Amino acid sequence: MITSAFIAAAAVLPHPLDNTAFKRGDAGYPIDAWDLVAFDRSARRWLQGTPPVLKDRATLGEMIRVLSLTPAKAADSYARRPATYVANINECPTCGSTGPGRVCNTCGVERVRQTEVRPWNAKAKYCAAWAEHHENLHHRPVGDDLWTRAATAANQLATEATTAAFASASQTQIRLEGIWHDDATGFDIPLRTVLNYAPETTSKYGNMLGSLSLTNDATRGTWERFAINRSAHVAAALKQDLWAAATGNPRPTHAWVLVERLEPYLVARRRSTPSVLEAGRLRLASIMARYCLAIRDNDWPSLDPEHADPDVAFSPVDYEPWMALPPDPHLHTSFEPGQEVVTE
Repeated sequence: MITSAFIAAAAVLPHPLDNTAFKRGDAGYPIDAWDLVAFDRSARRWLQGTPPVLKDRATLGEMIRVLSLTPAKAADSYARRPATYVANINECPTCGSTGPGRVCNTCGVERVRQTEVRPWNAKAKYCAAWAEHHENLHHRPVGDDLWTRAATAANQLATEATTAAFASASQTQIRLEGIWHDDATGFDIPLRTVLNYAPETTSKYGNMLGSLSLTNDATRGTWERFAINRSAHVAAALKQDLWAAATGNPRPTHAWVLVERLEPYLVARRRSTPSVLEAGRLRLASIMARYCLAIRDNDWPSLDPEHADPDVAFSPVDYEPWMALPPDPHLHTSFEPGQEVVTE
C-alpha cells in the first residue's frame, strides 16, 4: 500500500523520469506506471531491458503534451527545425549553371551570387550550424512536419469547449512521488508518476484527475478495449492514489482526454467508473506484490516456465471466443515507454 507521497514538481516537461544510481531489480529503484505494466507482461524482459531515456528526436505524443499542457516551456527546451533553408549559390547569367567557382568554366562569364530555397539538409553548412547552435542551448530539434502536426492537435484540444475548460481548471504536468510498503517482504518501493491534469477542487471538475493520451482510434469500445489491454486503469489507479496520499484530497474519478494521431485529430473524453478504478487498484496491488517477491527471491520469470514436463514447459493455446472476432489493428500498436502509460 502507498504509505506516503508528495508533489515533487509542477508543469514538468513530458520526458522520461530521471534514473537513479539504483539498478532494476533493486528495492530502491524508483518505478512508474510504465515499469509496472512492463514487469507485469514479462518480469525478465523488464529486468534485462533498457530503462527509457530521452530520445534524440521528440515524438508526436511528447510534443502534443508540451504544446497543450506546458506551451510556455516549449521555446526553452525545443527548437522547431525549418523545412527549408536559404543557400547562397553562384549562377552563370548566360547558361544558368551553378558552381563554387567565380567564373563559369563553360561560358567564361563571371557568375552572379544568388540565393536558392532548398529542402533542409543536415549536411549543409547552414543547417549544421543551426543544429550546433541549438545543441549548445540544450534544445531538442523537432522537425517542421512533426511540430505542425502536434500544434494542429493541440489546437484541436484548445478549441474543444469542454476539453479546454477542463484544462483551464487544472494544474498540469504534476510530478508525484511516493512510497509503497509491502508487508510480506518489508520493502519500501519508491513510486513516481506524472499527472497530466489536476483540476481545482472548487471547479466543476473537482472530483476528477486526468490523463492526456494519443490514440489511433478514440471510438467508444475500440479505445476502451485497447486501453485496458495496455493497463491504463492500473496507471490511473496509481495516479489517483499517489495524489490522494500527497494532498489528502482523494478524487473518485479519472478522466482520459484523447486525441487521435491522424487528421483531423479528433478529440474525445472518457471517465472511469468506480469498478474500473477498483479493478486497477487490485491489479496494481497484485503487480506490486509479485514485484517485491521477485526482488526478494531474485526470481524474474520469463514468458513461459522452465520445466521437465513438456505439458508445463509449453503453454497451451486454446481456441477462445474472442479469436473468432476480426483482428483489431489498434491492439498491436506500441506505446511510448517513459513517464506514463499512453494509448499510442
